[in-house]
Amino acid sequence: MRGLDGSAGATNSAPAHRSPRNQQPIRTHSRGVQQDEDAGYGGDQERGTNGPREATIQRRRSLVDTSNSPATIRQRISRGGTYVPIDPALLQEDQEIVGQRTQRLETRLIALEAQIRGAEVGAAARGPAPADGDDSAGEAENISEVYCPDPDAVKDDSDPLSIVTTQYKDNLSTMQRKALSRCQAAVQGAFREVTGVLTAKDPWPKWTSNDDWTGPGMAVHFGGTVKHPVNRNLFRRVAAVAMQDLKKDSAMHANWMNAPDVKLTIGLLVEITKGTFRGFKTPFLKSKNYRSAIPAYLEAYGGADPSELVLPDWMSDEASGPEDIEAESIIDWKRRMAEKDGHVGIAEDILQKKMYLETVKPKWRSDALSEIYHRLRKIWYDSLSVRFANAMTTRISTSNRSTNTPPPFAPYNFGINQQWLEEYKNDATYKIALRTWGTFTDPPGFGAAVDAGEPPGVAADAGGELPGAPADEG
Repeated sequence: MRGLDGSAGATNSAPAHRSPRNQQPIRTHSRGVQQDEDAGYGGDQERGTNGPREATIQRRRSLVDTSNSPATIRQRISRGGTYVPIDPALLQEDQEIVGQRTQRLETRLIALEAQIRGAEVGAAARGPAPADGDDSAGEAENISEVYCPDPDAVKDDSDPLSIVTTQYKDNLSTMQRKALSRCQAAVQGAFREVTGVLTAKDPWPKWTSNDDWTGPGMAVHFGGTVKHPVNRNLFRRVAAVAMQDLKKDSAMHANWMNAPDVKLTIGLLVEITKGTFRGFKTPFLKSKNYRSAIPAYLEAYGGADPSELVLPDWMSDEASGPEDIEAESIIDWKRRMAEKDGHVGIAEDILQKKMYLETVKPKWRSDALSEIYHRLRKIWYDSLSVRFANAMTTRISTSNRSTNTPPPFAPYNFGINQQWLEEYKNDATYKIALRTWGTFTDPPGFGAAVDAGEPPGVAADAGGELPGAPADEG
């Protein structure tokens, strides 16, 4: 037979290996040769070869001169039977490329797993797919990409987030204030839509883990911060839905969308969503605190269970700044709050760091309903540890700050200040909102529905007034 180099080779006198099935001779040639570690091994078919076969392998090795070139320390045989030297430098480069690709693949897999986990948290709220031609609310849009109906509109170099980060909104331009108002409305609607808590009368479900969320939509965790993974996942979805809604009505919003100092981005809507979250969180936690005091309330005062009265929109708001920034500066407001709290002459640098919450009492609410909230709050507050109570923001309820703005849905009749209702029911500002007021009969145990023997002061008659309204009410 002839060698692979074309020269005559020694005839192999040993009997040919035969297949046990078809008894056909099998040609045994090397499919790969490695110096040192694979010496003498020519493939699966060559195990147990005889001495002449070893001579053939040695002859093949001699075809490549490795004495002067360290780059040829590893060889392989091509399909045609010729030796092909492999440069170790090229092999190293190949290994580096494979390593880089593996690393990129692992990074992508980690990102996909995170997306899947996030999607599972709010899978119930994904809802129907958008119609053809609509922007998908779930697509990974660039959070800094500016949407503008007019592609030729000129934008200035201001920060897109300035309309939410500016401390005093009066420093914003007319178009910026309009943009902020429209975006806040879109985000608030999207927040309720995505979570499935569509009205203020619907309670917010409590989140405890990814597996036991019972809400109708995506999970929201009011017990956590804006950085909690559940909330971050929700914020991005809310921002995407709000953007989708704003785009659908872009013709209506074109004047502020095209304004030079307004830049509508997903990032802007995410920041506004954080503010909306905090706005919902405060009354949620407040109502949660009051509900925790109900057992002790019933034990102390008896009467009917006030659970259905503990609704955030019927409670007092709490302001963290002055009512009119032009009439009173932040520092002057803080100084007035400090004086209400019994601290006079506090240095300005200390006041700058102080935080206060000023109770805003609703004029529409009766003293009877206010008394119930006052009792619940006192029971809850008295149950706090000294450390926790001292850590709370100082709450000022003696400033007599108030509001005429009615809640989004009517209270029970006993909860209405009848004098206020008589005065404002025909007012142009409120008459539409007050159309159904006075039509909701009192629940058992309250107002006109008080049973005989009801403890005094829990609720009053249908007029809803009690002498001496509490100063520190809910």
